[in-house]
Amino acid sequence: MLTRLTIYILFENGHSCSPNLINYLVLVDNMDCQLAHVGLYASRDVWIFIAIGEELAYDYCSKLVPGEGHPCHCRASNCRGRLY
Repeated sequence: MLTRLTIYILFENGHSCSPNLINYLVLVDNMDCQLAHVGLYASRDVWIFIAIGEELAYDYCSKLVPGEGHPCHCRASNCRGRLY
């Protein structure tokens, strides 16, 4: 029984306010957080909830900073209207 699957992707669509990927810092070869890689992982069960052909996207930031930021055009139903 397959319990864990890692998929390496070459391309992903980018930002969405309703992402299907989440990102984590991944330590490779050492424990220095300054040299960490960014790993993108499915935020929900791949086999059930991410459809074939669905664009892969993640949220660029989890907290909005004061100011105008950059406009978001992701068209998600819960779109914040800006990236940061």
